[in-house]
Amino acid sequence: IHAAAQGRIVLTAGSSRVVLDGGNITFTCPGTFTVKAAAHAFEGGGSAAAELPVLPGDRAEIPHWIELDYRDPVTGQGIGQAQYEIHFDGAPMVSGTLDASGQARHENVAARPVRKIVYKPRPPQDDQAHDALNKLLG
Repeated sequence: IHAAAQGRIVLTAGSSRVVLDGGNITFTCPGTFTVKAAAHAFEGGGSAAAELPVLPGDRAEIPHWIELDYRDPVTGQGIGQAQYEIHFDGAPMVSGTLDASGQARHENVAARPVRKIVYKPRPPQDDQAHDALNKLLG
């Protein structure tokens, strides 16, 4: 028998059930549950103390960063090589040029609210000459 299901399989016979749910198998029966196997002991649940990582103290410096992801609103494609300025409230301005995919990241910036981001106009691409009109029309 080959049975497949996306999430759960339930096998029922009388008042006994076997439930396969993801990686868990649950047996339900009204009487004694017996396993005939060669050395497969069913052990009880385990327990262990939780180990928490060391958290920074109240004097630890938490680095601040900011990322930009500039995209065309119609196509969703990144607008690369654009120059930008990030203006913070009460902190120095940060500026730069986006990478080819329209993204940039700055580490260790001031922990201040961003007042505005200005994307500067990109220089226009060089125009490509078209064939003469009579050649285009055939």
